[in-house]
Amino acid sequence: MKITLPTAEAGLAILQASKDNVLVQGLFIKYDVFIEGNKLLLTAREGFKESAEDAFLLAWYVKEYI
Repeated sequence: MKITLPTAEAGLAILQASKDNVLVQGLFIKYDVFIEGNKLLLTAREGFKESAEDAFLLAWYVKEYI
């Protein structure tokens, strides 16, 4: 799933949240996460399905870091 982030700072916020927030850490377990600038690529790992709900939840939990 490819997502364009509003700014490159959002990518940095996702990385910071992945260190502090267990729910964001869970998404990093479920997905291979690639961030470059304002581009985010989430690829479901084997045994998991991609879900738009996961992208929404990621945004919800990261909003406090922006």
